[in-house]
Amino acid sequence: MDSNGTHIKPTILILENNVQASDIISFELSRSGYYIFRAYNGREGLRRLHMRKPDILLLDLPEGMDPDSFDVFNQMQEEGLDTETLTFVTDDEMDLAISLGMQYIVKPFAIHDLMNRISNISLRSEQIQRPIIQKLGRITIDVRRAIISKDDNPVELSLHDYDLFCLLASQPSTLPS
Repeated sequence: MDSNGTHIKPTILILENNVQASDIISFELSRSGYYIFRAYNGREGLRRLHMRKPDILLLDLPEGMDPDSFDVFNQMQEEGLDTETLTFVTDDEMDLAISLGMQYIVKPFAIHDLMNRISNISLRSEQIQRPIIQKLGRITIDVRRAIISKDDNPVELSLHDYDLFCLLASQPSTLPS
């Protein structure tokens, strides 16, 4: 969210060797308001990661490429790059992805499944970066202690209501006036 309370979509690097697949994914993400840039091999992708610092990396480089998706992921770990990464894997690659602690989606997948995963990653990243205390007029949200106060008086809420309130407070531009 920017200083005006407007929700900003993340920047996504698509690191995909298949140009047609990259085009389809790029089209769908751009249409949803994400800012996209692409690379078609691991070396170019790592260079762009360093230069552009995307919010999310979509990673699909098959075994046999030098480097492949797992090599790129390992190099990112070694270099301390903490970009949220979603790797496209086959059924045969799932065990390796799990052992490396990767977020993954199994190919083939529906584009709406990919969009949902990206949206979830985006929301999780936004929550991690959210300030510990938020002020909304007379309302204060203390995220660390999970307390909402009005005029410095705690408001009793169920956990569900607290989560709902925080979600709505994080997206003020979507609330009806």
